[in-house]
Amino acid sequence: MARYAWTLLAYAMERLIGMKNNFDLSFACDTDHDRHGIVTKSKGLLPNHYLSVASSTFSTRPEWRKEAAVGKTVVSSQMIDRVTAKLAANFMRCRGVQVVRRRFTHGSLAFGGEESAGALLSA
Repeated sequence: MARYAWTLLAYAMERLIGMKNNFDLSFACDTDHDRHGIVTKSKGLLPNHYLSVASSTFSTRPEWRKEAAVGKTVVSSQMIDRVTAKLAANFMRCRGVQVVRRRFTHGSLAFGGEESAGALLSA
């Protein structure tokens, strides 16, 4: 599953990846805005790194409810697990992106990430 999602993301970001040598750092999303990509000259596409950094903003957002959790799909990067553990934040592993979205909508998640670099982040 994770390999399939990575292939989808790479395809969605194909033009951006093709321009990686033109910029030190580039950002893009796919046409329906549910997948995000960050591309660097030296590393190429970094979706799991992006999600890990985004999940780390949990500790800097005083407006987020402390009981809300950082969530992710089961097959997403374990870097998110480690970042959340270091922050001593609530963490929730979800069985799929629909579960992440549902829990985010109901307010039990302040951040949700999924394996194809999609993310939900409270304002």
